[in-house]
Amino acid sequence: MAKGSIKTLRVMNQGLVLQLIRSGGPISRADISKRTGLTRSAVSAIVSKLVAEGAVLAVGIGSNWTGRKPVLYEYNARSGFVLGLDIGGTNISCAAADMVGVIVARHRFQTPAALSRHELLACLFTEMQRFCDQAELSLADLKAVGVASPGVIDHVAGRVVGAAPDLPDWEDLPLAQLIQDRLGVPVLIDNDVHLALLGEVRRGAAEGCRNAAFINVSTGLGGALMLDGRLHRGPRNFGGEIGYWLVGTEHLHHDWGVRGCLETMTSGRGIAERARAGLRSFPQSLLADPAVKITAETIFECARSGDPLAHQIVQETADYLGFTVVNLASLLDLEVVILGGGVMRSADLLLSKVQEYADRHTPVPVAVTVSRFPDEASLLGAIDLVLDSIR
Repeated sequence: MAKGSIKTLRVMNQGLVLQLIRSGGPISRADISKRTGLTRSAVSAIVSKLVAEGAVLAVGIGSNWTGRKPVLYEYNARSGFVLGLDIGGTNISCAAADMVGVIVARHRFQTPAALSRHELLACLFTEMQRFCDQAELSLADLKAVGVASPGVIDHVAGRVVGAAPDLPDWEDLPLAQLIQDRLGVPVLIDNDVHLALLGEVRRGAAEGCRNAAFINVSTGLGGALMLDGRLHRGPRNFGGEIGYWLVGTEHLHHDWGVRGCLETMTSGRGIAERARAGLRSFPQSLLADPAVKITAETIFECARSGDPLAHQIVQETADYLGFTVVNLASLLDLEVVILGGGVMRSADLLLSKVQEYADRHTPVPVAVTVSRFPDEASLLGAIDLVLDSIR
């Protein structure tokens, strides 16, 4: 066998043993040999190497054995750490997690305004170093970094290829390579809404589901799909861009620009625009007060106070979301649709109506729920993304 083939086989066997210890430990060398089909001598050499590297720990002696009792081994979750980053137009969050995904430290800071990409990255590196210093984490123990970024992302190339509206100069950017060059470890990036869905599937509102969608209703509108257990990004990385959906035949003849029809109607920005337009018909609305800043948040507050215009806007928003959920679930046979983003802080006025529409119009049941991690889903997804690559 060629030297390269032997080396590849050794790496594969080590990965097989490490994965078994991670998922099935504490476990003896004899059991590893039985379950992998590897010889005892091969297992002994691999386990000794993993112990020397700190990836595996000897944790005790097997009790249900006659004769010589075997040493048991388990995965060392603290053998290193990974970083997750969630880069947003308002805030940037980072978290360190051990090798099984348990968060050990968090940090959040405001995104500096009006910086070039290079200035923003310099600020990001400074904050990451400060975070690691404060958390007493050595970059020598850093194994990999996962990054959630807005914009259209080529996750294979590690590149931001499409603009992010809230981050100027944030396109055609080799983000993964720039971070990797600075930190010297593998870096994976993906779209922030895609990673929010991954985080919810792994440990949140869609845990255990293989077919799910995430609709992010914030300043803008974004979506993500998981089909048969895999994130669906599409051949050109535009999978999940539901903001461009048309919600009626009358919308076919209008130019919706870069925002798209559904985003224009349903995003936080769109909700506020519809309310301003409605003031002509509701001059007595609470929203007509010059002292009131019309935002999605104030519209929902006024709806709770019984304001008729605000109530109409909220009802229309529920209708648009219901339309979206019903069509997505019926087309793709989804188990769950998660609604997240800042607008869904007012889920008490939206969720039951959207679920009602789904119950009435989908051929099979679909659960409609809100994000379990409204502020951290993308961050957790970034951590899960990079841990998957290590495992």
